[in-house]
Amino acid sequence: MASRGAPAGLLFILLSACSGSSDGQAEDIVFRVGATAGLSAFIPGATLQGSSAAAADLIYELGTEHIEGIERAGPRLILKRRARSRFTVQQLASSLRSQNLVSARAIAPDLIEAVFTDAASAERTDPWSLVFDVGPFKVESQSQGHARLRRRGRSAIDVIEIVEVSASDEWRKLMARELDVMSSSPALFREQFAGMASVRVLDIPATITATLFFNVHNPALAAVEVRRRIAAGLNREAIARVATGDASSARPSQAGTQGAVRLPGRLSLLALEGDSTTVLAASVIRHQLGRLGVVVDVLPVSLEEFGSRLDSGSHELALGPLPKGDRRFGRFMTPGPTTPSMTGFADPDYDAAVRRQDLAQARAILDREVPATELYEVRTFAAIDARFCGDVTPNDTSWRWMADLHLCQNDEGEGGEEEGEGATR
Repeated sequence: MASRGAPAGLLFILLSACSGSSDGQAEDIVFRVGATAGLSAFIPGATLQGSSAAAADLIYELGTEHIEGIERAGPRLILKRRARSRFTVQQLASSLRSQNLVSARAIAPDLIEAVFTDAASAERTDPWSLVFDVGPFKVESQSQGHARLRRRGRSAIDVIEIVEVSASDEWRKLMARELDVMSSSPALFREQFAGMASVRVLDIPATITATLFFNVHNPALAAVEVRRRIAAGLNREAIARVATGDASSARPSQAGTQGAVRLPGRLSLLALEGDSTTVLAASVIRHQLGRLGVVVDVLPVSLEEFGSRLDSGSHELALGPLPKGDRRFGRFMTPGPTTPSMTGFADPDYDAAVRRQDLAQARAILDREVPATELYEVRTFAAIDARFCGDVTPNDTSWRWMADLHLCQNDEGEGGEEEGEGATR
């Protein structure tokens, strides 16, 4: 799922056993997941951010997995089922979820009719905003700062409990075995865990990039020439070296505008206060733009304030994550009353290109208009208590891999089938 999210999604998991019932039923195997990037309701749409967006992949599957085409007729959409989908149209219709969806029903062996509250809501709907409630877990209950997911598919884990936690205590809780998984930590700190037989260290394939987002509605950044000049003026290798310890994680430089461009004298840059590597990157950006005559005020803010200022458009620059795959394109669709964005970018040609899945054209528009510029790959690792086994590939932005974990098959679980040096990779 798409997420504005915290930059590396620093999330945590604690495994514990619930008390068995008096009639001798087997105890649930329970994961407790620390939500360091906030925990909102699991309602598909713009509110699904941070840890909720990562957990949503345990609950939902994207419309792009099951739908191959959309026909539009006012508030009514006709969705064509992909032949590879493992679900019938009846099953897909009953599990379809989207903002402002009124009803969904099967009207043919491969067609679903979806009706929305109004034509505008239907028009804003695309394959990335349609999801199906068919993942391996379902929401059993949710309250402020806490959620409980119950297994409904194939998984050795019965329950996942999600509780908001502080990012500052992550490694301490892991070492104290109050947490059993540090699901995503910056690669800059990997060596601190390597070689520990009691912990499996798994490198996470890079799925997001640290990205500088421009608020295109702010007068100081409304001109595309200004955005291009700022993007071109950043030395990405230097930023990557400081933030990740490896200059090779830098993204390609952005082409600039020819000729003189008058840049704003002062800009503010939002960064999450709990993410040390992002704050480091923001400091380098401040230094580099200072050489262009732009004074940058780095504002480390809480996750709550970060989201609030982005939603209200009361920001100029923001440093945050952008998915590397096709999901990135959903971040720049025209925002609506219930779908704010980090940039406010809106372009009918871009929307049309994304909806017909012409992603080459969509990419060309983004390169031309520069609502954001990518800086470096966010390289991370997961540290998992060696009592837990499973052939898993952790992900920065999705917790779907948790469904494949299980207790190791020995009495203490120390390493189990994947212990020792061979577990670090």
